[in-house]
Order: sequence, then structure tokens, then C-alpha cells
Amino acid sequence: MSLTNMPAHLIEKSFLADIPKEMYAVKVHSAGGGKSHAGPKRSLLQRPLFSKLLGGNGSAAEVEVDRYRGLPSAKFNVGGWVHLPFELRKPVSLCVVYVDRSGENAIIVEEMEARGASQVLLSGTVEIVATGLIQSIQIYCGGINDSRVHIIDLHLQKLAVTNENLALVS
Repeated sequence: MSLTNMPAHLIEKSFLADIPKEMYAVKVHSAGGGKSHAGPKRSLLQRPLFSKLLGGNGSAAEVEVDRYRGLPSAKFNVGGWVHLPFELRKPVSLCVVYVDRSGENAIIVEEMEARGASQVLLSGTVEIVATGLIQSIQIYCGGINDSRVHIIDLHLQKLAVTNENLALVS
């Protein structure tokens, strides 16, 4: 099970991967494509008449953007083989870093002593209960800030979030 939230700037970390928005947000609509859609109004650049005035062909199909709305919570199984420098002999961790209304926060999924190993398998379950909505999620290796650190075979599985957890953030 994951450890508690902490401000992300407190840990030394190496970036491993971005989590796709589809894993923690719902698709609101696709802008453009010449199709009418429910949802927020189109920007001026997406309106045919305004586009013609700027020298475009007047087609809103030039702009195709998927829009997502973050959710207040998310739960994942996450894991992977983290490749490390051989000389590393200190604890490292798999961290999920997310941004919400309160700022950038980190949750440690699992931690282990590197002991000079070239790779370690780190995995666990993490549940994010955000302040407001989740804006972005990334995976980091905590305990080291080194460009040679990378992840192989990242496993990410979205799990169902219970209603009682959602009630906590309402």
C-alpha cells in the first residue's frame, strides 16, 4: 500500500513517465472536426467566419483537440523495472506525482535499497484523493536525480474507486 501524500519538491527524483489523461480524466468533447457539440463554447479560432478573416479556409476542421476533465480521485496498480546506475547504494522509490488545486504532490508506491543493483522491480497500489480535480500524473524514481535512470515495462492498471472515497472529497 502507498505511503501518504507529501509535497513533491521535498524529494529528489528522476522523471520516468507521463500518465495519459485517459487514465485519470473523462473526455468532455473533441473541438473542431466541423461537428457541433455540447459543452463549452468554441474559441474564436475554431469559428469558421473568424478563421476566414484570418486567411484560413473557414473550416473548423483545421483544429482537432481532445478535451478532458480531471477526476477528484484515481486508484492504480503501478509497477516496472527501474534501471539505475551501478554505483547507487541508497534507497530508491517508485513515486506517483500528481498536480491538483493544492499544487504538486507525491505518493511513494514502494521503496527499496538499491545495493548497487542495475535494476529493481518496484510496484504497488496507489490511491490519489485530490484537492479539487487531478490535472496531471507522472511517475518518478525517488531518491535519485540522474538522467541515466529509466523504466522498462511500466505496468499501469486503473482500479475502481469506491464511492466512500469520493464522498471524502465532496
